[in-house]
Amino acid sequence: MQNLKSLASVIFIVLSLMTFLTSSAFGDASDASVLFLRIVNDPGAVAMGNCVVNNINAQSALYNPGAIGLFYLDKNFSFSLPNNSMWLKEVTNNLRYKTFSIGGGISLKQLNKSFYDKFNASLSIAYSRQKITYGEIAVTDPYGEFLGYDYPYEKASYYTIGLGFEFYARIGVGYTIKKIHSDLGSILLGSMGKAKAEAHDIGIIADIPFGEILPLKIPVGENKAHSINFDLTPSYAYVKANGGDDINYSNSSQSDPLPEIKRKGYAVYGGVNLDQSSIISFRSASEHEEDLVTEDSEDIEKNGSEIGFFGIFYYRWGKYEDSYGHIDIKTSGYAINLKNIIKWFDTIGPGYDKKTERYITDHFDFIFEYASYNDDEDDALSNTTFLKISFSI
Repeated sequence: MQNLKSLASVIFIVLSLMTFLTSSAFGDASDASVLFLRIVNDPGAVAMGNCVVNNINAQSALYNPGAIGLFYLDKNFSFSLPNNSMWLKEVTNNLRYKTFSIGGGISLKQLNKSFYDKFNASLSIAYSRQKITYGEIAVTDPYGEFLGYDYPYEKASYYTIGLGFEFYARIGVGYTIKKIHSDLGSILLGSMGKAKAEAHDIGIIADIPFGEILPLKIPVGENKAHSINFDLTPSYAYVKANGGDDINYSNSSQSDPLPEIKRKGYAVYGGVNLDQSSIISFRSASEHEEDLVTEDSEDIEKNGSEIGFFGIFYYRWGKYEDSYGHIDIKTSGYAINLKNIIKWFDTIGPGYDKKTERYITDHFDFIFEYASYNDDEDDALSNTTFLKISFSI
């Protein structure tokens, strides 16, 4: 009897994750397995209603491999500290979700500054990891004798390559291969609880920086030493994720499909700058996510907005709506970018003359981000919070 209770505990935890990712607590679940692959753990995206595929940042390889192609057009290295989120904390305190990413790249302009200044291209690679742990499960035999603890988990390692191209418009394309490992309890389930699989993502993103193509500058200040200029950049992104063969826990008759999805995103960024320093900015994004496994599912709709002040503080808000899963919840969050504090000193101060100082000022990023699903007693995602620190140069 005790053994059955332990087994029920494992099954409940796993099914709780699957249920609340793709359905309501009392609705139909997805037909796929390893659904943790669909979780978005990036605070910048979560705060904007989970709109993630148009984001270009240090964790882009987890969600759109094409975006790292654009990220490394003017970056060489990025590192996102492992962020550990308590997942579905209104339902259970057992679930922990972790993501991490590190990457590097090089561009033609960095190799040869004499290149035609309207053209650039980049090559980049990244390693990322995501893992969900289901807590500690005490296992006993049918007679109540303690056998040990199981620590069920699922994880995936991402290996990403991206290409970026810039000639007035910018295009990024990328490919990710994922190594997936699932262990739902070796003491209790033995080999029946273990499985491995391989999946892949393809992604593309394109944007048009009209502020650079058709610059509008208004001279200001003493001797007109500075200028006000404007940004307007619409973007489109497409990702097909988690394609691959079924995952098998013991034999082919018990195989389950991977959670294959398509995500399409649209975004627009606008801003007012003093020279190269942002005064105020605004970003709006919309994303549609389609489940390619469950035939009768409906698209998940995501919408979000961001307003930035001086390129230093950003406030974000959004809405995540999954009508098939009966999820309708608002999100919010903020970010602090230390780079732009340095940049403002450069803009309004004496500036940096040395080559090294200039490079750091132009490329250095150190960002802290926070996001949460808002308080909603009817939703399992309620009050789930996210933190991330990332560094790039």
